[in-house]
Amino acid sequence: MSLLSLIVAVGSIVFPSLIYRKNEKLTNKVNEEINNWEGKRRELTQEHQRELNSLRSKLQEFETKFDQFLYSSKQTISEISKEILHRNNLLGIAQNYEILNKKESDDVRKDAQQLAQLASQQNSIELFYQAATLASSSKNYGDALAWFNQALLLINQQIHSKEETININASILLAKGLVLYQLNLYEEAIKVYDEVILNFNKNPLPEIQEAVASAMLHKGIALDRLNQNEEAIKVYDELILNFNKNLLPEIQETIVSAMINKGLILHDLGQNEEAIEIFDKLIFLLQNGELPLDLKLLAKSMVNKVLALASLNRNKEAIKVCDELLMQFDNDNYPTLQDEISLAMLNKGVSLHNLNNYEEAINIYDEVIQRFSNNNLPDIQDTIALAMLNKGESLYKIKYYDNALNTYNELISRFKDDTSPEIKKKVEMAESRKKLIKL
Repeated sequence: MSLLSLIVAVGSIVFPSLIYRKNEKLTNKVNEEINNWEGKRRELTQEHQRELNSLRSKLQEFETKFDQFLYSSKQTISEISKEILHRNNLLGIAQNYEILNKKESDDVRKDAQQLAQLASQQNSIELFYQAATLASSSKNYGDALAWFNQALLLINQQIHSKEETININASILLAKGLVLYQLNLYEEAIKVYDEVILNFNKNPLPEIQEAVASAMLHKGIALDRLNQNEEAIKVYDELILNFNKNLLPEIQETIVSAMINKGLILHDLGQNEEAIEIFDKLIFLLQNGELPLDLKLLAKSMVNKVLALASLNRNKEAIKVCDELLMQFDNDNYPTLQDEISLAMLNKGVSLHNLNNYEEAINIYDEVIQRFSNNNLPDIQDTIALAMLNKGESLYKIKYYDNALNTYNELISRFKDDTSPEIKKKVEMAESRKKLIKL
């Protein structure tokens, strides 16, 4: 073998060995990098998995809270009917007293006390009756009850004319029953109403018949307060049957009130089809002159029909009735119907919400809030609070979370010092909604 051949041969042996060593070194370095990268990848994967698990946990928590929010929203929407039912179920209990501010109320109380002192000095039935009536108007029911009782005591001592005794007795007993009702003494109030009904139901005098009809109406209301709904319906049916041929406007109005209250009880019992039948009949009778046209009772009948329709998810029909009411009464010529008008607007918003027309519902709620903001009547203020609460829910539905929070904050700021139990409840609900949104 030549030297050149040997060199080539040796070179052919040595050169691959050098390449191998270099490749081995490179491979080790690559493997080291791969191992480092794999370690980092595992760390990142574990970190991502932890983050993913955390996100899943938060998502699950969010879904739970969101379900709670939806449930609460549905509860609020369904509670509107109950709150309005509570308001309207007092139909007939008001004695047409003006709503007094604190100063006026204090002045009336002083006048009542002075009258009572004078009545005591003179043993005057009439003055005790007037003092008690004034006390009732200023919600001083304890004094009113005492003075009505004093008047009844004097009647038995002083009056010898049977007819005169009957007339005064019926009026004072009825007024006493109303005071007992206002003191939440419903069972005692019912006993007084029964006394009026039992003692005077056969007396043909118009004013006595009016007192008997009124006693039956208010007995039904007191029974409803005691959750004796079926008994209340029986009393209303008896009233309607006994007096349906009596043409006295005051008694006809009492019949209308009894029919409305019966419809409300049926609604409360879930018998909404029957309730709608009653409200339809009332609307027809009032609009066609078969009963004396009382616009407030007509408007109440229409609002209550809306509640029954909404309870059956007949929201389009409910909106139609709201529009009919608003078309008929929605202007400044009906100052005494502001409560019914505001309720019609509110319930139109609720029905639009139920139909997923959230933006239209929001517009209606805004209109209620703006239009009635200066009306200080407690029922109107309650309607405004409901409108704000439901506006927040509709905003939440379209994912305007900040706007929903702002609406709840406005409600809380506006009504935080309100002493009304109904409005306090709405403030609490707004606080609850805020917590559910702030996840």
